[in-house]
Amino acid sequence: YPTYPGGAPINLETENFSIYSLISILTMFFSSSNSGYGFVTRESGGSDIFVPAGKTLGAIDGDFVEVIYHIYENRLGEEKTEGRIRKILEYGRKTVVGTAVEEWVRHGKRRYRSVYLEPDDRNLSSHIALTDAEVDFATGDKILCRLLRSGSTSPEAVVIASFGDTESKEANYEAILAESEIPVDFTAEELDEAKRLSEMPLSTEGRVVRSEVIFTIDGEGAKDLDDAVSLRKLAGGKWRLGVHIADVSEYVREKTALDRAAMARGTSVYFTDKVVPMLPPALSNGSCSLNSGEDKYTLSAIIDLDREGRIEKLSLEPSIINSRVRGVYSEVNKIFDGTAEKAILAKYKPVIPTLEKMRELYEILLKKSHGRGYLDFDAPEAEIVLDESGAPIDIIKRERGIAERMIEQFMLTANEAVASYLSARQIPCVYRIHEAPAPEKMKEFKSFLTGFGLTFKGSTENV
Repeated sequence: YPTYPGGAPINLETENFSIYSLISILTMFFSSSNSGYGFVTRESGGSDIFVPAGKTLGAIDGDFVEVIYHIYENRLGEEKTEGRIRKILEYGRKTVVGTAVEEWVRHGKRRYRSVYLEPDDRNLSSHIALTDAEVDFATGDKILCRLLRSGSTSPEAVVIASFGDTESKEANYEAILAESEIPVDFTAEELDEAKRLSEMPLSTEGRVVRSEVIFTIDGEGAKDLDDAVSLRKLAGGKWRLGVHIADVSEYVREKTALDRAAMARGTSVYFTDKVVPMLPPALSNGSCSLNSGEDKYTLSAIIDLDREGRIEKLSLEPSIINSRVRGVYSEVNKIFDGTAEKAILAKYKPVIPTLEKMRELYEILLKKSHGRGYLDFDAPEAEIVLDESGAPIDIIKRERGIAERMIEQFMLTANEAVASYLSARQIPCVYRIHEAPAPEKMKEFKSFLTGFGLTFKGSTENV
């Protein structure tokens, strides 16, 4: 008789598996569907383990489970897996957001009113019974619920917050933030600390006061401005590119109220027409935003490039800058293509000579990137158009012009320069890499290309 790992005999009638199956036990996270079935993914790779409806033990998306499964071949000779949840080791999610829905249920000759939660997450059951409420709510409201889990039964829920009409923008904003546990409000201590620091005069001690032409270029709807650029053309066709990043560390010091506020959020959160800042507005929209005409603390990467755009030298320095112009991509693109109106030309008059040099360097950097095998994933981006009330009325294709690509090249250059600087000095840093594709994926890609009459010259084994 087959046994579980450890030697205990398996009851085949209980497990409903064939004696000829290969039976294994795995602990892993469960991914559910609103149809009742789900999947468990094996760390070792291979196909996911299918868990039919009725064999999930009430597990929902995100639960850490123990699954017993078998591998078999179907009538077509294809390898399949099927399993059942043997034990829920740890409940994943504690809360869920959705809409309060009312229905009338007939029992015999009588009808009963029933209110249930229809989750926004389509991986969860479409009906979660509401057993209690800690706040007032109405059917049709967007609500936040605490899940009640009791062994093998389907989850139930208690309403702990109501955000109002589920069709309203404000209710959905609040629900997303609440479910993600993103703090929205700042404490009095955090606000006071931000206000006090933002009102302090800037000090030049230990900082370089940069006097060259520096300005920002961002999207029209950018909520905060955290990077600026500068450029000088040197003798012999060489370049000195400056990338200046708002120095938040001047204001957020370790173990302070603002440090705790930033740690609790991790990042600012952006909606189409709303931002939930990581820091109080006195800093996020004030002292740490590189608004034009204002002196600001920055960390500057000054990069010397040769005439082919290759990095020769990097200098990192705390600095103070004063942005000349609040640049906008669409306006800069009009300058580049010669369609700018008089008002735009007047606005950019102090920086137009620098913009012309930047476009020249951009062409050099782009040529170098293509020579190194740079892939330009120019996938179209969607832009949501809102009316005056903030309601979405259209979705249009967002065009990327030379201005966007130019800033992208400058930031890539700065990233490469700083990464090389840190690596050469063996200074630890956080970075991201893309693992080499698996050999079987490369073989599939080779077959795909062959179908189009293309020849694949690379290796399918070691990439």
